[in-house]
Amino acid sequence: MDSNTSVHVELPVTVDAKPDLLPVDHLNITGSSKNIRLPWELFTDLLERFATPVGGTQHLDPALLVFAQTCRVLQSEAERIIYRKVTIQTRTSKAANINDVLQKRAAKYVECLSIVDSGPGVNARGSNAANAFSPFFAYKLPFARMTRIRTLDIFFIDDIPGHERETSRIFKKLNTDLPVDTLDEFRTFTSSPPRDLQFLRRQSLLRHLYAARLPDELVNDPSFLPRLDNLELPKGPEQAIKFLETRPLRGLYLSLHSSRIKSPLRGSLLRSLELNLNFTSHADRLSFLILRTEDCPNLRYLSLFLASKESSIFLSDDPDDDEDDDENIEWFSPLIKVLESWSKLEALFLEFSTYSRSGPLALMFKESCRAPRLKSAVLSIQSMSLTDQDEVIELRRDGGAGWKVIKILEPSDWKDEWKSIVSDE
Repeated sequence: MDSNTSVHVELPVTVDAKPDLLPVDHLNITGSSKNIRLPWELFTDLLERFATPVGGTQHLDPALLVFAQTCRVLQSEAERIIYRKVTIQTRTSKAANINDVLQKRAAKYVECLSIVDSGPGVNARGSNAANAFSPFFAYKLPFARMTRIRTLDIFFIDDIPGHERETSRIFKKLNTDLPVDTLDEFRTFTSSPPRDLQFLRRQSLLRHLYAARLPDELVNDPSFLPRLDNLELPKGPEQAIKFLETRPLRGLYLSLHSSRIKSPLRGSLLRSLELNLNFTSHADRLSFLILRTEDCPNLRYLSLFLASKESSIFLSDDPDDDEDDDENIEWFSPLIKVLESWSKLEALFLEFSTYSRSGPLALMFKESCRAPRLKSAVLSIQSMSLTDQDEVIELRRDGGAGWKVIKILEPSDWKDEWKSIVSDE
């Protein structure tokens, strides 16, 4: 069987109790060694090697499904792995099949659940029966029995007709059925009405939250999400700042269109800060960052998203302008110099638009950067030249030998790794 083939298996309902030791009587062993018992952990470790998320674009190793289907002793452990991470693509037969097994017995194993809308074109997805249209909708999932769920992602495409009704049904079901205080992380990438997020009142242990914005009454309630640790509200920067004043946040994302903030940020606990600075003045950016070195002094990870290709004013509009390098120095070197004030900073992500190529910028970074603990910096360079491509390079401090320049393809992996490092310590 091809390992890239999506597999759905109906497993036996009856499961024997998990033994501490598994007998080996069926093996061809003679003498006293016939009484050997193999530790259960040995089989658990073996099964873990076959673990991959089920649903979506990822598939299970068929060997794990064979364990679950043919060996009752290992069935419960195999199902625990199979249904630990689940992706539900609504309105597909694959989702309906997964739901059948969750309803019967496997909901209790779900730890990470992603719900995505397959969109209106699901009927035309070719011969793969797993992606064929089905009237199944995610609000039918057995949320009440997902006692181990820790991570929940909900992503619906905003311009698909009828998605608002579907998401409202899901959130209503979550509000009535999801076990209290189970979630550690919740992300929704759809612009849902604020009332739909009322179910979060029952998740006081939540530590990571990503949503467009929240109902104002929740933000102003000091008892709401008291343990919140990491927050992203792309369309609610004023709400994010309010949370920073009242919660022990260690990670924060802010998208700002003005450099004016009424009062200093209470960011002494922040370890990770992501800033999308949409204001266009170089001086305003530098002033804003200098203030953050004072009220967010303990940062270890910093992401800066500056002007896009459409709005960039960093450099001369003429790519052949001899003053182009001077324009770079005007904003780039002072910005890098600001980093020195963050004495604990270890990782930097900087995205910007320019006519310049990566070579001169990397050299300028090496010459300008004196941040004492900075270990890695990624420059995501959006080229404004019609002849040059976008580039992403990492400058990695190579012990006492200076900086090593490495081209990378997927900066999201780098971001996830560093944010995990600084949040876990």
